[in-house]
Amino acid sequence: MRPFFRPIIGDSLNMQPSSLKQALLFTAAGLSLLATPAFAASDADTPIATADSSTVSEVVVAGQRRSQARALQEQRDSLTVANVVSAEELQAQPTANLADLLSRLPGLSSAVDQSRNQAGTGEAQYVTIRGLDSAWNAYSMNGVRLAQTDSKARTISMNLLSPFALSFVRVDKAPTAEMDGDALAGTVDFRTATGFDFASNYNRFRLQGQLADRAIQRDVDGLGYTTQLEMARTFGDAEQFAVYGNLYYQDKDNAGESRAVQQDYVKKDSTAPGLIRDQGANLYARGPQWNFYRNSVKRQGATLSLDYKTDAQSLYGRFTHGEFKLLTSMDQSSARLGLATAPSGSKELVDFLTSVRPSSAWQTAGDSDPKNISLYGAIPGQYSRTEHSTQTLTTALIGGETKRNAFTLDYAVSYSKGRTEYPFRMQAGFYAFPFIGTPDQGGKAVVPLITDISNPKDPRAVLTPEGLRYISRTDITRQWYVTYGYEYAEESKTDLKANLAWDIEHPIVKSIKGGVKYETADRESNDVGTGDENRFYFYKKDASGNWTANSALLGNGSHRWANQGEFLFDLPGKTLTSFMMGGLQVPMRLVDPDYLKNQAYKYAATIPWTNEVLKRNLLSGEETRASAYVQSTLTFGDTLTVVPGVRYEDNNFKGSYWRPESVKGADGKTTSARVQASSDRGMGIVLPSVIATWRPTDEIVVRGAVRRAYTRPAFDQMIGATSISKDADGKIIAISIANPDLQPVTGINYDFSVEKYGEDGQYLMASIYYKDLKNVMFVSGSTNTGSDFNVWTGDVIKDAGGAEISRLDNAKNGSVLGIELGLRQRFTTLPGFWNGFGVSGNVTFQKTEADIRVGNLGKNLSRRLINAPDSIVNASLFYNKHGVRAELAYSRVGMIYKDVRTDNDDTWVQPMRRLNFNANYQLPHGWQIGMAVENILNDQSYWATQGKAETLLSHDRKGGYVETGRTYMINTSWTF
Repeated sequence: MRPFFRPIIGDSLNMQPSSLKQALLFTAAGLSLLATPAFAASDADTPIATADSSTVSEVVVAGQRRSQARALQEQRDSLTVANVVSAEELQAQPTANLADLLSRLPGLSSAVDQSRNQAGTGEAQYVTIRGLDSAWNAYSMNGVRLAQTDSKARTISMNLLSPFALSFVRVDKAPTAEMDGDALAGTVDFRTATGFDFASNYNRFRLQGQLADRAIQRDVDGLGYTTQLEMARTFGDAEQFAVYGNLYYQDKDNAGESRAVQQDYVKKDSTAPGLIRDQGANLYARGPQWNFYRNSVKRQGATLSLDYKTDAQSLYGRFTHGEFKLLTSMDQSSARLGLATAPSGSKELVDFLTSVRPSSAWQTAGDSDPKNISLYGAIPGQYSRTEHSTQTLTTALIGGETKRNAFTLDYAVSYSKGRTEYPFRMQAGFYAFPFIGTPDQGGKAVVPLITDISNPKDPRAVLTPEGLRYISRTDITRQWYVTYGYEYAEESKTDLKANLAWDIEHPIVKSIKGGVKYETADRESNDVGTGDENRFYFYKKDASGNWTANSALLGNGSHRWANQGEFLFDLPGKTLTSFMMGGLQVPMRLVDPDYLKNQAYKYAATIPWTNEVLKRNLLSGEETRASAYVQSTLTFGDTLTVVPGVRYEDNNFKGSYWRPESVKGADGKTTSARVQASSDRGMGIVLPSVIATWRPTDEIVVRGAVRRAYTRPAFDQMIGATSISKDADGKIIAISIANPDLQPVTGINYDFSVEKYGEDGQYLMASIYYKDLKNVMFVSGSTNTGSDFNVWTGDVIKDAGGAEISRLDNAKNGSVLGIELGLRQRFTTLPGFWNGFGVSGNVTFQKTEADIRVGNLGKNLSRRLINAPDSIVNASLFYNKHGVRAELAYSRVGMIYKDVRTDNDDTWVQPMRRLNFNANYQLPHGWQIGMAVENILNDQSYWATQGKAETLLSHDRKGGYVETGRTYMINTSWTF
């Protein structure tokens, strides 16, 4: 990225050994800048501003307070169990990531996705409500249901959304019948601002610069900036017209690094009975690895709101577009197990491997006691991968509201289109000859590869001094292969809806409201070549000196040591000179991604994808949903309001895919082909609800709710590549299918809360909730996680003809029980300077569990729900006076259950915490300056373990231990 702020901040950003010290000085300077005018002056000696500057500044401060008060008032007046957060609160935090911002609300937590290196960016991607996976939320923008852009889940990535153009975010945990019913966890509605939210002539410009210290410490790009321009106008004789526009752009670079073990653990005592998950300390790690992530994030978007409003008629248009582009490169060095054993196969292959072997004899394993195994052959190497992605989301809403006497009719048509694309997923491998401890690394191995896991965050290779020197060399590692593929998923969604409300002058029945909605969605997804089908091996050159894709030498993944490609440390790029904790044992080259991209197009592209590869993951289809509801508002006296309602939703889907079909001929040979197939299904569901609100005083609100809700299975769980095998006579002998009859997850939700509101935004809340779940799916809110992780199969059965059938199944039950506590208190009774302080916080404690049938174990198990933390804590100390707004915010998310496994122990994510600070100071003439520090304590971004304890670090595909460091920010805004 261009060093946008380098001329402004100065050369101190060229951080060398004293980078952290300079960053802290930079932070201290920012704090001094804010503190000097704010705290050096009392109320009595504050300088007097000019009339114009004072007016502008007062308008800005009043607008901020009004925004927060309006959000709290909407929460207070709500008929449902809801939380509302204002844009001012969101934008004050030191991040543009909505998942992290929303996790400050009671019962909400962010879910980090490391399946595509997301945790290496330092940003979360998904939001969970009360322990239920993010796929169980209903997401909307201005009431427009957002298009889903994940090929294998119903999650909505928060990367696609930005806080810059929002007025507020509302989270309904107990929606009424008026809202969509496929919201088992709740609804999240993002509301953009309108021209009526501001003064008649309003403009604001924002600019923020940032520095990612871990990137600067590792001498890679780590600067960034964000800019935003918004305007609002009202006009007309009665100010009945309004327009609001917003543009934003963000360009930032950062870096992350992680530790992990190589592959799953194996038994140290191979004779011990039982599964690996039951072995305790009897486990052997098969080598350490180090991962480094270079990230470039670009966000941009636009918002337009058009309004016309009178007492009897309103018309509106809401239009948004957002783009998120991530360029992320991962480089991984490792010491992995492997031996150069005597080959078999074609003469050409054997002759080639013999000719390139540097030792005098083929390697064989050394002595090993089955009671205490030793594994031999330490291969130093590197693996590089890109996960570049582009995500886009567009929404459009046109609607209105007409009032005639006691009737109010509102109507709208909306459109949403989203796409997630991985246009170029490149992988490359680089390895050296195995070290076994003999003079020329040939013959019988004498030195095993042992991995010390006494520090669970920093596994280390244990070898002889000679072995450690060998794996640290930079002159022995050569390129083995390069490959690439692409992937995409897109959906277009259209909604038509209308609601009619009748206000009744009755002592009990105050209103009756009903509505209808029709929704249709078209989607398509594909995943091509990411299974290494076009992997090009650098084994041999032809007579002209060009690399050849000799079929006799391809597909030999066990011979990584025989690579003859370029030497790794001669390739364009830079060598990483430092790393967290104990540092690197195997050196790492940060290869230029453009070099590898050009190489992939030059070589891997010469291996064309087959028709099988192009079609096997291609899914397309359409979903429709028609719904209707009716609800009434009943009042009993002046204090009790009850809203009973019922909603009916009729879902239909149809889709096509390409299934493999294998036929065994009379000659004994089996042929296979892709045959287009389709599935369809209809499903109706009735969703009753009762929401009650009791207001015994002006300050106290008591709420209760009972409702039924559901979550639809992901599209790929209902259709997909059904596999059919036939014998020579055409008889089906085996079937493996997705399940078009997969039941939706349903639940009866019970909520009870007590809230107390005071002056100056004071707030106290306690709530308890319980969810009785049926047909639970163990879903994972990870990007493009396939069905084998989302829903575990039931037992294999045979049909009447003897064919073995296995398909997805979710016929198990579960529950969620939790309590939420929250408060916000300003110390307004303290004297002078001190009455600007206040505290806020919320805590959630919950217990989740569900039954699960793991087919290949043949067992019924009870497990926590995926991505459901056992506790969530948010606490902050804030100050708001003398033009200063500052906050020190702490958050902690408890342990998370990540996935179900069989032989190996399940994957858990250890607790994560954050301590952030932000401060802003209001200057005359509408100017505001500020600064922020994110992750002050330098905590991890992700820490996955095999099992619940900290002792066994996961392998890299499950996440490992990830750090991204601190981020420092400075910002300014001008309202005019």
